[in-house]
Amino acid sequence: MAGSAPEKAALLLAAGVKGDYEKRFDVFESYHTIGRKLPEDATVLLHETHIHWGLQRASVSDHAGTQGGISYVRAGSLAGVYDLLKSLRVTHLVWTTGVSLSADTLGSDLLFFRFATYVATGQRKVFGETLARMPSEPPLRSAHVDTVALFDCGERYASGLYLVTALVKSDFDPEVNFPKPYQPFGRAVTADDSRPILGAATFAVINPRCYKRLLSVPRSLGLQKMAKRGELELYGRPVAPDDE
Repeated sequence: MAGSAPEKAALLLAAGVKGDYEKRFDVFESYHTIGRKLPEDATVLLHETHIHWGLQRASVSDHAGTQGGISYVRAGSLAGVYDLLKSLRVTHLVWTTGVSLSADTLGSDLLFFRFATYVATGQRKVFGETLARMPSEPPLRSAHVDTVALFDCGERYASGLYLVTALVKSDFDPEVNFPKPYQPFGRAVTADDSRPILGAATFAVINPRCYKRLLSVPRSLGLQKMAKRGELELYGRPVAPDDE
């Protein structure tokens, strides 16, 4: 992963001879920089990666396929995500800014990015990563399940309204029977048609290949773009003060 092992070993030895002691730990510059910003007792959630070279802090990976203990969609809510990460003693979160690798389920992506963007605190950019702290208190617990207005091209989930907890299908699942929306809508939805739908939803997922005409609508209704997942644009509603 680092290229030529003998060459890297020689460079590390040479750095010691030259007195460049700190540089020997600078394997991934972003992680090295992030690690230096954190207290020594920090436990860092590394989102969608199992690599932690140079971080020099305890870490937890949520990368689907390499662990079996973290599922944000099964947690079901922002409060559930908080409880899950708190149980793992996570103190900080690091994720690639604005990008999902599509490794996890769509529901997990939506809940993670809303939590990371609007519930975690002190966000700051470090190279292509975002670093944030776990909040000191959990977000408000709610009895209702958040809704998702999904506008896709039909290869996976059909366009329609879903509960976020229903979006549990992996893109890599060979079983192609995806859950159906509780309120379907077709390709002919106009921007005006989408307004009452998006205005009531907590999340929006839009594929510009089929619904480019809708891209300007979410922001006008208070939904903010959180990340991009392949072709899909992921939007979430900011957490209001009384939701924290």
